[in-house]
Amino acid sequence: MSDSVKHSAFPAYAGTAPYIFISYAHSDSYDVLSVVGELQREHYRVWYDQGILPGSAWDENVAARLRDSQCVIAFVSRAYTASANCRDELSLARSFGKNTVLVHLDDSPMTPGMRMRYGRLFALFLHSMPEEEFYEKLASTENIGLTREV
Repeated sequence: MSDSVKHSAFPAYAGTAPYIFISYAHSDSYDVLSVVGELQREHYRVWYDQGILPGSAWDENVAARLRDSQCVIAFVSRAYTASANCRDELSLARSFGKNTVLVHLDDSPMTPGMRMRYGRLFALFLHSMPEEEFYEKLASTENIGLTREV
C-alpha cells in the first residue's frame, strides 16, 4: 500500500476544536498511522502533517498547528531522534507548554539531550505493551479527552 493511500485513509483534522498534534518521523508512518486510525475510530480529532496544504510554508503551518493543539503525541524511534524536524517539534511543544506524551515505537534510546529535557514526560512503550493497555493508558492522559468528539 502506498503512503498516499495510507494517508488518505486517515485525513488530518482541519477544524478549530481541540485536537491532538502528531509528531513523527515519516519512515515510521506505518506504525504511526495505525495509531492515528484507531484514535480517529474512537472519535479523537487528530492533526498530522498530511493536513498541510500544498504550496503553504511547511514550518509555519506545523508551528501554528502545534501552537493551537490541545496536546501532543510524539512517536519516538531511531528515525525520530535522528530527525532535526522532529526534535524541533518536540522543543516547540515544550516551549508552548503543551501536554506531551512520548510513545516509544522501539527500544532505541533518546539522545542524552532529549533524555535531559523530556525524560520526565509521560511515556508509553507501544513496542512492548499489549495493545489494549496502550490505548487505555493513552486515553487516560491529561487533556486528551478534550480532543474527543461526543
